[in-house]
Parts: sequence; C-alpha cells; structure tokens
Amino acid sequence: MASKESQGLQVALILFVMITIALAVTTYVYYRKAEEKIKETIAARDSATQAQSAMRQLDLDKQMLMHWIGIQPVEAAALQTIEAGMSKDLKDFKPQFDKDMSLFEGDTQEKNYRNLPQYLVDAIRDRNAETVALNDKFNQVQLDMTSLQQQEENKTKAAEAALEQEQSEKKTALAAYDQDRQRFVTESDNIKKATQTQLTSIQKKLDTVGDEKAQLEKDIETREKTIDSQKITIAGMRDKEFEVPDGRVIRLLPDGICWIDLGSADGLKRQVTFSVYDQDDNAVSREKPKGKIEVLEVLDQHLAQCRILFEERGMRILPNDLLFSPAWKSGRDVHFALAGFIDIDGDGRSDREILRNMITMQGGVIDAEAHDDGHISGAITVGTRYLVNGSPPIGNQSDPQGQADNKAFKAYSQMNGEADLKGVPKISVQKLLDLMGWKGHVRSIPLGIGAIPEDFERADSDGATRGSDTTRSFRRRAPTRGTEKSAYEE
Repeated sequence: MASKESQGLQVALILFVMITIALAVTTYVYYRKAEEKIKETIAARDSATQAQSAMRQLDLDKQMLMHWIGIQPVEAAALQTIEAGMSKDLKDFKPQFDKDMSLFEGDTQEKNYRNLPQYLVDAIRDRNAETVALNDKFNQVQLDMTSLQQQEENKTKAAEAALEQEQSEKKTALAAYDQDRQRFVTESDNIKKATQTQLTSIQKKLDTVGDEKAQLEKDIETREKTIDSQKITIAGMRDKEFEVPDGRVIRLLPDGICWIDLGSADGLKRQVTFSVYDQDDNAVSREKPKGKIEVLEVLDQHLAQCRILFEERGMRILPNDLLFSPAWKSGRDVHFALAGFIDIDGDGRSDREILRNMITMQGGVIDAEAHDDGHISGAITVGTRYLVNGSPPIGNQSDPQGQADNKAFKAYSQMNGEADLKGVPKISVQKLLDLMGWKGHVRSIPLGIGAIPEDFERADSDGATRGSDTTRSFRRRAPTRGTEKSAYEE
C-alpha cells in the first residue's frame, strides 16, 4: 500500500510539474503577445495623434485657403489665430498673398483672390476709359496748341510791324528830343543867370532881415524886462490889496451876534463868512485870525448882522476888529482858479466840490479848473485873483493804477504855467481856508436864547455833523432887539 501511495505521489508530482511547465510556457507566450499588443496600441495611439494634428493643420490651412480664395472669409479676431497655426507652405506663401492683395486700393471691399480678378478687370476698364479720355484731351490740347501757335505767330508779326513803327517814331522822337534839349540848355542857362541874380538880391534881403531880427530880439528882451518889472509891480499892488481889510466889527450883541460896517451898498449877501483879525494887526494876510463870523442878514447900506461861528481860545472878538475874506470884495467879484488834488479833511478823498461851494457862497467866481480826471474847464485870465493849488496829483488814492494821475499832473502843471505867464498869485488850499476862517467841523455853539436847534443835530455815520456851517441852509432870523448888554456880560 505504501508503494502504491508513493507511486501515486510521484505521478501527481510529475503531472504537477508538467502542468506547471505548461502554464509557465503558456504565460510566457501570452506575456510576449500582450507586450507586442501594448506596443502596437502605443504606436496606433501615436499615429492617431499625428493624424489628428495633421487634420487640425489641414483644417487651419483649409480655412486660410478658403479665406484667401474668398469662399469663406474669416473674422479678424480668428484670422490671427489661424495665421499663427497655418503650415509652413502657407506661411511662405503669405507674403505673395499680401503683395497680390496690395493691388486693391482702399478698404472698400474684401481682399481675396475671388474678388481680385473682377477688381483688376474693373481697374483695367477704368484705366482704359481714362486713357481714352486722356487721348481725347491730348488731341484737344494739340488742336488748342496749334490754334495758339497760329495766334502767337500773328501776334509776333503784328509786334514786329509795331516795332518797326516804334523804331521809326523813336528816330523822329530823338530828333525832336535833341531840339528840345538844346532849347532846354539855353533856357537853363538863362534861368541860372536869373536865379543867381535873385539869390544875390535875396541874400541882401536876408542881411537886412538879420539886422531887423537882431533889433526885434533886443526889443523883445527890453519888453520882457518891462513885463517882469510890471509883474513885480502888480504883485506888490495885489499884496497891498491882500493886506487891506474888507471891513470892521462895529458892535457886539449877546448870544454870539455882532454888527459889521458892510451892507447892501457893498454888494454883501447872506452866508458870506469873514475871518476876524485883531484891530492892531498891520497885515491880515500874515496874522492868525481870531475867529470867524457869518452874515445872517443885511440890515442897511453899510450895516449887517452876523453870528460868531467860532473864536480862538483866549482871543475874543471885539469892536473895531478887522474883517477879511479872500473870496469877497466890496462892489466886485473875486475870480479864482483851482488846480491839484484838493483834500480838506485829510481822508484821502477829493473835497473839490466842498471848496467850490465855499468860494461861490462867498460870492467868488471860478474862472478855470483842472479837474481830477485831467481835463481843464475854463481859462485863467489877467483878472483871475488867485490860483488855489492843492497837492500835485501823483499817486492819489482815487486812482490806484495812476493812469488818470498823469493827465491830472499835466493839467496841474499847465494851470501853474498859465498863472506864471499871466502874473496870477498862487495860494495853497490851507492858506485859503485859513484866510476864510474855515475850521472843519470844529465850531462854537451859542447857548441861551439865541441857540439854534439845528446846531445840536447828531453826527452822520461818516462823522460829519448835520447842519454844519458849510452845508446847512440859511434860516432867516430877525436882529436882536431891546437889550443893552455888552458882549462881556454873562
């Protein structure tokens, strides 16, 4: 039994080994076949990839060719992608395509080989038409040139005939010119001789005129000296008149009222103001006034009632004190001229209108005036008593740019020159105001029975007092009566 089991095991082992060998051989064969199939699959895949790439390349080339031919145009955005991916052959052909498409003019139609033949045919047809038109035009130009040439030949013949005529006339004219020239030479000699004679006569007259001119210059110099002397004499006479008082205070009444020895016979009017000087002053023009009075009412031929506008501290107005006004003279008008920038209160603004009103209220007359804008009204005459000079108009506040100041300064200089020429005295604005007794807004206000309500009016916003002595209208008042008090009684 044991041997039979051993033989069975051996047979089984042999069979197992044989099966194992058979399986190994079979496995090897199958492995080799699988490896070959894998290689074939990879080769097939690569071949398919190459075929797909070739198909894509062919598709791009087809799209580009279709675009070039004009069968299926491509949009501009996709065209750049197709051009980048097309084959080398098409890339090599692209310059030729661009060259062929350059035959198109402008961008009026799609550029492709489908439209190119028709475009070239149309272009050839247009060129042929242009050639025919140019040939017709050339033929017409030839005809015109032939006609023009004939005309020019005719003109040339006419010009030659005219030239011959002119040459003939020139010979005749030259002969006449020679005759005229000879006559001109003869006449020139005669004129030269006559001119020389006239020059000799004129030179003699010039010598005589020179002597007369020297005599006239001597006479002018003598007269200028005489005029200068007369100017000095006139100025002296005017200074004497300037120093003579216009009147006197004859009586003082209560409440700041006084009487003066001027009246209707002297041509006195209401609202005329006088500067008051001490009775012992020898020359009122050189002294400081004691005060100022204003005419309230003309009472008689040589009597007027006045009110005292102000008195200097410690200087009372007394009887027999002297009166003076530069703008008023007994029985005649005083003439003035104004020049320069007039600023009375120092605020930088022109007070020309105020000064003009002050002069006219005193009975003065303004003959001439150099205005702030540079124009001159009126004229200075020998009868003008004073030229009132303000400050020279240079850089005043009313004209920041200074353009009008130049004109105003020229007018100022012109007025002063005329005053010098005509011997008119010059006086400053401040001097005139001092002589007139002007004190700005400083004034005395009388109290008591003679007080005036308007004197207590409040000041305006600009500081000016309402109802001041230069702006308030005159109010009629009757003279004070029935009192014997003196000016010194309380």
